[in-house]
Amino acid sequence: MIYFERKEYLNKLISAEGNGMIKIITGIRRCGKSFLLFNIFRKLIIVGDRHHSGYNEEGILMMSLYDFLLGKGG
Repeated sequence: MIYFERKEYLNKLISAEGNGMIKIITGIRRCGKSFLLFNIFRKLIIVGDRHHSGYNEEGILMMSLYDFLLGKGG
């Protein structure tokens, strides 16, 4: 799989954390919106940031409703 890092977008969203504003990510279908959010999730929740050390990845359940509705989920 080819992976294109979008550090600019990722860092922009992370730097705006906690400013009280709602963040909306838009784009055409299959352009990487969910992937970008997963990277934010992973960076802030699992790895941690300057405010906390993160959580154990084994203690976090992540599921895709889209896959579940299509019968691809467990």
